Amino acid sequence: MKNSLLKNGFYNAVGGAVRIGLGIVTIPMLIRILGVEEYGLWTLASAVVVMITLADAGLSVATTVFVSQDLGKENADSLSQTLSVTFGAMLILATFAAIALWMGSESIINFFPKLTQVQQLKAMQALRFGSLVVWTRLLQYILIGVEQAYECYGLMNLLNTFQAVLLNFGLLAVAWIGGQTVQLMQWQAVASL
Repeated sequence: MKNSLLKNGFYNAVGGAVRIGLGIVTIPMLIRILGVEEYGLWTLASAVVVMITLADAGLSVATTVFVSQDLGKENADSLSQTLSVTFGAMLILATFAAIALWMGSESIINFFPKLTQVQQLKAMQALRFGSLVVWTRLLQYILIGVEQAYECYGLMNLLNTFQAVLLNFGLLAVAWIGGQTVQLMQWQAVASL
């Protein structure tokens, strides 16, 4: 048990450190390529998407807890029911959050009156693509909860780190070829899928 705890903690620490390192390397390069103004717009859209993904309502943690309990009791029927309920609930929540972001993108951007009309349009388009990011990430949280219940921290961190590498290098490539906020969010949606 103690060895498993240390090993899983190590996987979490290494995966987190790699993802933080990617951000430290990527952010200054994106600012240099995009310029401060466009990077600010990208950050605004990204921050809204991240805030909406906080709407997971603790379902990923609940999934970990209840799947772990079902596995401990070796109750296949209860495990099946738990997975059905949590996946169904998150699918509904993720779909609702994505639709709300899509439909509310204009209202959200209206909270930033100093944006030019062109910036507002870009931000709204980015948020609409961001709704797909929200949908996929919320569904990923349930899968992460299941992986944690099965104590697959190494695999979970490997997949999360791979996704972060793909996302960050993709953002740099998209920016390098002239992509801006909307194209960056499109890439984020593809990487999330």
